[in-house]
Amino acid sequence: MCALTALLGSGALSWFVNASSFGTVVMYFMVVLDFIVLRIREPQLPRPYKVRHFKLVSLFSVIGVLFFIFLYLPMGPSSLSGVEWTIVLLWFVAGSLISMICNKNRR
Repeated sequence: MCALTALLGSGALSWFVNASSFGTVVMYFMVVLDFIVLRIREPQLPRPYKVRHFKLVSLFSVIGVLFFIFLYLPMGPSSLSGVEWTIVLLWFVAGSLISMICNKNRR
């Protein structure tokens, strides 16, 4: 993928960088959701460190991540172009297919 991007020029490089930046923000959102869900569903789970104000940390984390997601949406100041949204969609489809194949093989 990296070699092909270099052959396509600097325009394509910025497409992949912007799309992967959005993917990173989505990943942060999933981490925040996991943090909240695990604290609620598994309160007795051993943890290597303690978070004193769980609700406050969760609230600020969700607000921060949603702000960064807003930046990439069409109404945001640094919205993604059509090509970048296509790359994000293709990555989502590829990830979903890989997940379904792995879950099918695990059963």
